[in-house]
Amino acid sequence: MGHPEKGMTIERVDNNKGYSPDNCIWADRKEQGNNKRNNIILTVDGFSATLSDWAKKSGIKYGTLHQRILK
Repeated sequence: MGHPEKGMTIERVDNNKGYSPDNCIWADRKEQGNNKRNNIILTVDGFSATLSDWAKKSGIKYGTLHQRILK
């Protein structure tokens, strides 16, 4: 894997597979967070993104969007 840039950690591309060179990349904290199993993925007009990304894109707070989904 070589040496990571500052702030980078090992990330699995496919969470269902193990840690091996062909399934791992260097990723920052944001990329790591977007690859968690418990993320909420929303699709709007054919575009899929995490709830966190939708919050940033829309300017609506994450907590507000999350509460709306729960209702």
